[in-house]
Amino acid sequence: MLIASIQEQQKTIRGQQKIMQEQQNTIQDQQKAMQEQQRAISNIKADNEDLRLNLNNIKQMPSSQQQTSLAKTIVLSTAHLEQNVPNPFNQSTSIKYSLPQNVSNALIKIANANGQVLKTFAVTSGERQISLQRAQLTAGTYHYSLIVDQN
Repeated sequence: MLIASIQEQQKTIRGQQKIMQEQQNTIQDQQKAMQEQQRAISNIKADNEDLRLNLNNIKQMPSSQQQTSLAKTIVLSTAHLEQNVPNPFNQSTSIKYSLPQNVSNALIKIANANGQVLKTFAVTSGERQISLQRAQLTAGTYHYSLIVDQN
């Protein structure tokens, strides 16, 4: 009877330990998510500070220069480049991008891991995409950038 009681207590202890481990895993996952959110907040704060500084600089310019500079800031803040899909790819991949109508010159540059530009695509305004075929690049890791009006 005593042995059965001890065995039952050990079974309960193991169950409690399992629950504690699951809770610790949950806490770790939540801490990682919180760190990612803190990084995102820091990035947003930095972007906000950059925009504030740009606005202050624009306010100090003569009126005609303000309009040109403000237009460039708006263009750069509304242009965006998305993740290529699929990634990684076997046969082909697509990269979606968006450019406002008042962009006069835009490029997407594909570079290798060493930063060497391998391909350059002239792109036009609107919601569009470019496609890359496997034959255009050797196997490897690549980075791509959207250059708008030389910025």
